[in-house]
Amino acid sequence: MQPNTPVLSLIVAMTPGRVIGLSNNIPWRLPSDLARFKRITTEEGVVVMGRKTWESLPKKFQPLPDRHNIVLTNSFPGQLLMPSVESVASVEDAFEVIRMHGGRACIIGGAQIYKLFLPLVQKVYITMVHEPVEGDTFFPQMQYYSWRQTDASPIQKHPGDEHPTSFHIYERITP
Repeated sequence: MQPNTPVLSLIVAMTPGRVIGLSNNIPWRLPSDLARFKRITTEEGVVVMGRKTWESLPKKFQPLPDRHNIVLTNSFPGQLLMPSVESVASVEDAFEVIRMHGGRACIIGGAQIYKLFLPLVQKVYITMVHEPVEGDTFFPQMQYYSWRQTDASPIQKHPGDEHPTSFHIYERITP
């Protein structure tokens, strides 16, 4: 990692078949995953997402509270969408904003943003959904030989969750 490069993590919920979405929505109800998402992304302080993910957030959660929100898009680059929400047109622009807000960020989706940032992140938080779920949006293929799993929970169905899940953390293996 080069000096002054932001420290990036990525968070995703997916099935073993890498399904992450259906019709620009999350195809499951998992309160345990939402609580984990909120805790991890609030600790990071900055979240990066694409325009479709931004638009899919319920209005009451725009912006995601207690986090600086960065929307990577060509639709309205360089605009302050609302307090604590900035749009940027490139990874380099996102890095500038991340550096201005402490140098750490969590990538939260969608598929194109995951594909763009996966080679740049140091840590990946995965919630694995352990039942088949229909979807039309997929997480990019991870090269698991480049990663070391540092934590994993047992598979369980938490109260209120539609499906059993397990939580995993992967850290990039430094060459």
